[in-house]
Amino acid sequence: MPMNKRSTLFAVFIIFFLNANAQHRHMYTDKIVLSLYTNSYLTETINDKPVSRFVTGLNYQVSITKYLEIIAGTVFNFIPVTDYNRKAADAFYGSGKFKELGFDLGANLNIGRTRKVPYYAFGQILGFYSTSNYSGNFSGGFSGQGLIFDNKFSKYGATITAGLAYDLPERGFISAAIGYSMGSYEERGTFSEEGIFRLFIPFEVKLGYYFGKSHFRKHGCNTM
Repeated sequence: MPMNKRSTLFAVFIIFFLNANAQHRHMYTDKIVLSLYTNSYLTETINDKPVSRFVTGLNYQVSITKYLEIIAGTVFNFIPVTDYNRKAADAFYGSGKFKELGFDLGANLNIGRTRKVPYYAFGQILGFYSTSNYSGNFSGGFSGQGLIFDNKFSKYGATITAGLAYDLPERGFISAAIGYSMGSYEERGTFSEEGIFRLFIPFEVKLGYYFGKSHFRKHGCNTM
C-alpha cells in the first residue's frame, strides 16, 4: 500500500478510536508537545525522497485563548538515512548520518475547540532556524566511483501545517497534520551552494500533555 494511503488510514483510525473511547469534563491550557513521528523530505540528503523520523522536536505551547496559542521549541534529529533513488540508474546510494539542532517560534490557531467536542481542526505557522550535518560513504554515481559526502547546512524559513487534533481525557493531546516548508539554505563541505528550498510534509503526528496553571489543575479552564 502506498505511503500516502497508509498515512491517511492511520490518521482516520486514530480519530475514530479516540472519539469512541473518550469523555470530556475540562478544557486545559498550556501544553508540552512532542513531535512523535514525521514523514517529510529533507534538503540535506543526496536523493529526493521522504524520510521517516521519530521524536524530532519538543514544543511549549502557551494558550492566549482557547483558540490561539504561542509556540516555542526545539528541533533535533540524530538518525541514519537510507539514501537511494530507484528511478535513476546512475544515482548515488547508501546509508548517511543526519544530525540537526534548531529552534522554532510561531503561533497555533484552533478551530472549533470546545469542552463538548474534543476533536477540532488547527493551523500553525512556525519560523525556524537550524544547523545540520549530513555525511556518508555512498556507492554508485555516473561512473560508479562512489562518493564520500560530508556537508554542513544552515537553514531558516517558515513552516505552515494544518490538521486535526484531539484532546484526550483530562490532560492528553494528539494531532495529525500535513505541512509545507519554505526558506533559505546554505551548505558547505563536499558540495557548496546556497538557495531556496521548498519541502512537503506528507504526515506528522504529535503527542502532548496539558498542565496549565495551578487553578487549572483543580478546576479546569471553564472560563474560556
